[in-house]
Amino acid sequence: MSDINFKSFSSVLNRNEYLRNDLLESYLEGSSGSFNLAICGGDTPISFYDFMRNNTVTSNRLMKVFWTDERMVPFDDEWSNCFYPITKWFLKEPKVKCFPVNTDLRTASDSAKDYDQVLERESQKRLDYIILGMGKDGHIASIFPKDQTSSLDVLSCKHPTDRTERISMNYRLISSAKKVVLLINGEIKKSVLEDSTKGLPIHNLLIKKDITCLYIE
Repeated sequence: MSDINFKSFSSVLNRNEYLRNDLLESYLEGSSGSFNLAICGGDTPISFYDFMRNNTVTSNRLMKVFWTDERMVPFDDEWSNCFYPITKWFLKEPKVKCFPVNTDLRTASDSAKDYDQVLERESQKRLDYIILGMGKDGHIASIFPKDQTSSLDVLSCKHPTDRTERISMNYRLISSAKKVVLLINGEIKKSVLEDSTKGLPIHNLLIKKDITCLYIE
């Protein structure tokens, strides 16, 4: 099991400020080539995306933005992972190019194959920074408990209860990023994270990758 660098915060604002500064530091580390960022959906990071409207990070270096997962819904659907951060944050960034998942293709499998090609073409599948969330069931991106391990870097899958079709990065691609930052809120999720005996998706990631966890009680 890899290490978790735990950082606790007393407020959402304090965490947002820390995450923004940490992201900026990583962005400024490289002087050539694009900075490749991948972000997640879900409720937890929304406050950060709102915060970034007035706290942009890009300057001369191009930031390319990808998504760890997406539902097979139209881009402007309320359940889209891509729409909110693009309209709330990235339209304000002076030097950014976003690569949302193309959900207009015929099947989720087609969208997954297409996104795999986008990641290869635009980033050579080398990600500098990933902002990740986690569900109470320990799922990350759209990798859920009991999902079969896939050799594909981008796979099509279904939510275990509502059966919505999704596209998701796999463990290998997420763990290959230079830095993975996990955002969690509350004692329930912290307990899930710390109980590695359950063998949930987050624990499978920790077998492969050290992560930083930004936690609000």
